[in-house]
Amino acid sequence: IRRQAREEIIPIGDYQLNLFTKRLATAQGKEVKLSQKAIDLMVLLLEANGTLVTTERIKEHLWAASQSASEGALRVYITQIKRLFPHAIENVRGIGYRFDKRKVVS
Repeated sequence: IRRQAREEIIPIGDYQLNLFTKRLATAQGKEVKLSQKAIDLMVLLLEANGTLVTTERIKEHLWAASQSASEGALRVYITQIKRLFPHAIENVRGIGYRFDKRKVVS
């Protein structure tokens, strides 16, 4: 049995995130350079639909149990996303992060 791959595109302001390929592109189709972990983090935050995602949950999602995840490494990926969506990422100090699509400036 052959399954057909389904592409799911999430529009984010002037960008589109393809959940199947895990690629971010402009509305014109030009790929935006982001690390794979930053893309995985974006997917996690977007799936939370604006609710807070704890730092612990983010670390569990991005790193295998055998890997150590530092706060500094997490901030690198948050910074990558903030460069594109500076008003949409909210840091709740000491707890976690949320991504609010309504605050994305087109």
